[in-house]
Amino acid sequence: MTDSLKNWKAIAHSKRDALLLLIPKEWRIPLPLLPPEILPDVTDHIRQYLSSTELEITETDAVDIVKKTSSGDWTCRAVTEAFCHRAALAHQMINCLHEIMFESALHRASELDAYFAEHKEPMGPLHGLPVSLKDSIHVKGIDTSLGYIGWLGKRQLEKESQVVTDLRFLGAVIYVKTSVPQGSMSAETRNNIIGYTPNPRNRQLTVGGSSGGEGGLLALRGSSVGLGTDIGASTRVPAGWNGCYGLRPSTGRLPYEGIASTIDGIMLPFVVGPMATQVSGLELMMRSLLQTEPWRRDPMVIELPWREDKFMEMHQGINGKDKMAFGIMIGDGYVNPQPPVERAMRMVTDAIKALGHKVIEWEPPSHSAGNDPYFKICFADGGKGHHSALAISGEPPTESILGTGPFPEGNASHIIEANIAVRNYRKKYLDYWNSTSEITGTGRPVDAFIMPLAPFPPPQPGQARYLGYTTIINALDYTSCVIPVTEVRKDTDRYPVEYAGMNEVDQAIHDDYNPELSHGAPVAVQIVGGRLQEEKVLAFATGITLYQTTSILLFKIRSFTSASSSNTTSNTMAPTILIVGATGNTGRSVVETLSDSINNNNNTLLGYRIIAITRDSNSITAQKLGKLPNVTIEEKTWVDISPEWLKERNVVKAFIASHNEPSQFADESTFHLALLNAGVEYVVRISTTAANVRPNCPVYYPRQHWAVEALLSSPEFEKLQWTSLQPNVFHSFVLGPALEFIKQYRKDGKQNTLLLMPDANAPLGCIHPDEVGRFAAVLLAQEDHSIHNKKKYELNGPVDINGKQIVKLVEKYIATEVKDVKFRDMTFIDTWADSIKANKGLILSIKGAPNTGWEGKCSTATTDKEFLELSPPKITPAMWLKSALEE
Repeated sequence: MTDSLKNWKAIAHSKRDALLLLIPKEWRIPLPLLPPEILPDVTDHIRQYLSSTELEITETDAVDIVKKTSSGDWTCRAVTEAFCHRAALAHQMINCLHEIMFESALHRASELDAYFAEHKEPMGPLHGLPVSLKDSIHVKGIDTSLGYIGWLGKRQLEKESQVVTDLRFLGAVIYVKTSVPQGSMSAETRNNIIGYTPNPRNRQLTVGGSSGGEGGLLALRGSSVGLGTDIGASTRVPAGWNGCYGLRPSTGRLPYEGIASTIDGIMLPFVVGPMATQVSGLELMMRSLLQTEPWRRDPMVIELPWREDKFMEMHQGINGKDKMAFGIMIGDGYVNPQPPVERAMRMVTDAIKALGHKVIEWEPPSHSAGNDPYFKICFADGGKGHHSALAISGEPPTESILGTGPFPEGNASHIIEANIAVRNYRKKYLDYWNSTSEITGTGRPVDAFIMPLAPFPPPQPGQARYLGYTTIINALDYTSCVIPVTEVRKDTDRYPVEYAGMNEVDQAIHDDYNPELSHGAPVAVQIVGGRLQEEKVLAFATGITLYQTTSILLFKIRSFTSASSSNTTSNTMAPTILIVGATGNTGRSVVETLSDSINNNNNTLLGYRIIAITRDSNSITAQKLGKLPNVTIEEKTWVDISPEWLKERNVVKAFIASHNEPSQFADESTFHLALLNAGVEYVVRISTTAANVRPNCPVYYPRQHWAVEALLSSPEFEKLQWTSLQPNVFHSFVLGPALEFIKQYRKDGKQNTLLLMPDANAPLGCIHPDEVGRFAAVLLAQEDHSIHNKKKYELNGPVDINGKQIVKLVEKYIATEVKDVKFRDMTFIDTWADSIKANKGLILSIKGAPNTGWEGKCSTATTDKEFLELSPPKITPAMWLKSALEE
């Protein structure tokens, strides 16, 4: 081993630093994230750092992006910059990138814009579309590490995979390469270069692998479409576990020439496949790549262009033109699916039946008989390639199916035997498939079959114990498309009490299941077609996805229609709780808590439903909330809500988290007037502890909250009951600078001035927005609101903290004295004011807000007892800091 490779940790550290330096300073997240236990889901958290234009671009699907760039509505540069920004943010949240190519991507985008300006037409069907790539795909001049430290800066920097050349020809923009586990051989994504990539939907769960970075980036909308590779699950699992779509084509359909691997040359090779936020993105990639006739450049690609007639035939068939038949395989006989996966399978079964098609129980030859020789073929070299790559740097192996060291290689006879076993198994499976023509009622064998993606939704780290549901597809070389179906529901997705595992693996998977931790995690299934049936499978995936979406909309429309058909003055629609600001942190918590309460048959909420108001129903948070039981998402500007609108929906209670902008009083008072005139019984609103001042407060936003509360207290509003919740400052705001100080010191041993907003000695209470939302939900669930009417509840966490105590916490973690501290720091307000053009004076007025806190008037002593009795807070400042540092 050379001297330069002896210290693998130093090399990895250098690579991580180099990666972060490629992120522009203005795109760097200023404070560390809350720990996963407090902020598990970051898919909505990321949106706060993006402009409205960037949000619109990055939350548009690939097909519509290309329509915009190809018509000139959007420039390629604007689209590329938006995705580069969001990808940079995503990496800072979940470690999902291996390589950043922002500079070259923006240059390429400008070239495409110039081409469009000159020729008045797009360069190709992917004109200006940012496409992310799994790290194993070579890009000229860019590292391909495959998760190995020893490969950094040393492997084929002049090589470019054929599929990348094709993408460039089609007009795509290459901007990032995404994280993989060591050797791309694990269902989790961890390596010694960038560490662990968690699931952005719940950072306590795994993102999947081996195209894990792709799955996480897609879930955070840092990409709309990308390419992964698959030898056992590697595009499908990360797609499904992140609520996205993924396609595993058959071998030879797309070019694999020039893609890195340590187990090349086997009968069951990796295949390259698209992953996307929508199923239409998969179709776009397949159509476009096949348009380049890749068989002319990769000898392993079959000459098989995109078959539009086959796609349309199947698309029309699934939507009711012809009767079709589908096999349904809920379990493989070795490991049963966990309850949410079984429910997802039944949901898809019901959808197929509702479309008028036949379903039969899929009972093929034992999948174990196909998986056994599959694994023998994949590991025929005894892990030699993998462990040789590790030996280059001397780095230790991370958890992998290739173990901690080489194992005996298979000899030629063993490999031939395994190859024959796979070939014979494929014949038996095909015979079974053909035999189903006798029972389908269509005169044909089943058109496709549907099975779980895995027996579990995304598991906790170390618990991806069984991949037999996906590896069997590789053994058969079938085509498989993964579609998201639902999410884990902790209250309904439960094993039978008397459940006993079929074997040790099945029992272990049963024992691993934690519905509370997995609540809200994505659940997906596979639609499986025969070899080279990509068009058919994509048509089915499109049809089933469309049916799921349409059926939800039809249910909502029928609900409204049935209610409006009766006299609105005697509305028979279910009583409704309206949540305004539903996709904010506090509003989201209110919706989730109320949905759980209704679903758990809370006696005071029986028969209620929830309408969650958002300005963007396509946002990730809105889509997630819309899948919760008894929740309907409506896109509406809340200042436009009228009494008639409220009556039509039978709104009887409401929650509002208003903005703190200069127009707050006008906007919020209009909303409350609509509630009053519609006869709404009760509203909970978010205020601030600073609102307890009089109207001569020097800070503008407390004056507005005081004015709203004064309005609601007037005789004219007597019939509208209300409660104001006045949370004090949040943990992340009080302790964020301390957290950053500790991490910086641990990194370089240097101390800057510790800037703290609190006073040195005055006690200060702080709280998490989720705890505020839960209390609001508790109040809304009360049957008698009179005891809380006109109340203003001050909310703080369980214990106080002051500036000196924060300093002591810091010193505990850095094991030395803090040299320089500035208390009562408000310099960030000047920076904020300088960054805006309008209302600068109002922003600077906020400097007066902490005065009461510095005087010790915002401590836990001010917390109202009703909060402590009904929804006691649990997270202390010390707990928050400890968890954040352990992240």
